[in-house]
Amino acid sequence: MFLVPRHEVKRARIILLARDPRDAFVSHYVEMTRRTAETASELKSRVVGDLLRDPIFGIALIIKTMNAWLMEFAFRPDCILVRYEDLHTSPNEQFRRMLAAVGETDPQNRHFEHALEFSRFGNMRKMEASLEHDRQLLQPGDVNDPESYKVRRGKIGGYIDYLDPSDIAYANQAMSLLDPRFGYQI
Repeated sequence: MFLVPRHEVKRARIILLARDPRDAFVSHYVEMTRRTAETASELKSRVVGDLLRDPIFGIALIIKTMNAWLMEFAFRPDCILVRYEDLHTSPNEQFRRMLAAVGETDPQNRHFEHALEFSRFGNMRKMEASLEHDRQLLQPGDVNDPESYKVRRGKIGGYIDYLDPSDIAYANQAMSLLDPRFGYQI
């Protein structure tokens, strides 16, 4: 199930980063259809609502995977759950929590502030738009298509801009299967 060998997972500290599955699905959809050249044409031509319901690419598998990760790791004392949304609302606090989780309890303030500023959404967006970074990760699929950027919108709840009412109803129904410890409301 994992790319990391089981014996390494057992000895690693775990930061379980979660995102609302509805937003995660939309990001996945945009990644597949606008950024990834290797995506099959058949998939690229499918509309968002069809892929939302797909057993392999849809929201149900995202929720199943998130629940499996929580089942596997939540009991461990060296695991913390960090939500994408909390990183947006309280980045300083969440970043300190993550550092503490990996054993860094007293980072030098200037280094902490620099790292926090570097990782802010606006800065990441500027870096990608500048095309200065020769990393495939931070290169837009098409510089003329704002939807093909990796650092695209950073909007919490942005799925409502992509899904029609019946898709939202379907996604909300799927969300009823998500472990409530993630803290996402339907």
